[in-house]
Amino acid sequence: MRRFKLLSLVLVAAMLGSPVFADGPQSAAGGMAANDRTTFYEVPLKCLAAPQIACGSRSKPVLFSLERRPAVAEAWVNRRGTVVAVVWKADSTTATREAVIREIASLHELSFRELGKDERLDPEHTFATRISWYRSADTGKLTEEEAHIIVERLVRRLVAEAPTAAPKAESLTARLFDVLRPSVLDSTGQSVTHVDLLAVQNKLLSEARARLDPAEFSAFEDALILPAFRPVGDES
Repeated sequence: MRRFKLLSLVLVAAMLGSPVFADGPQSAAGGMAANDRTTFYEVPLKCLAAPQIACGSRSKPVLFSLERRPAVAEAWVNRRGTVVAVVWKADSTTATREAVIREIASLHELSFRELGKDERLDPEHTFATRISWYRSADTGKLTEEEAHIIVERLVRRLVAEAPTAAPKAESLTARLFDVLRPSVLDSTGQSVTHVDLLAVQNKLLSEARARLDPAEFSAFEDALILPAFRPVGDES
């Protein structure tokens, strides 16, 4: 049984791939015309581990690449990971803007669909304050939140299957987060864009083994065998 569980963990890690919490590759799309210095694009950057927020490890390189282009002044992703806002430099042309988006879409295998005027109202309104919008240097905040969500979900799964672990839930959650954090954030709090999922799972298992009895640990292994870092059913 233990050999089967460990094999299942390996298969889960292989299937999920890296970045850990991101949507898979998407095809590039057109619709690039811009009428002013800020253009909004629909993008698939939500986090698969926490679908309510953007994926920090996926968003960071996209935003960084955009801001390295001479025509771009700023690049931001909204909290939900559904819209990227590009603030263009005043001397950029429509042709240059279109070329930049095509290049970034191809480089990151990501679709960019420019929002029409009737679709811009909500992102335009929130972008004016920059509240709940993130530049590349801020994506670590999203990744840290993802890590909290993942650990809390794993512990909820554990307690549901092994109620005797409930008194340990708070301390175990804290310790698992301490284990996960260095794997997804670097020493400066920036998102790590490529994570060894199997190594992360092994670290989480090692920490859980030290704190749980055999039955509880078996339940924790089961929690990791499920799509380890992604919600199942109605999980949050």
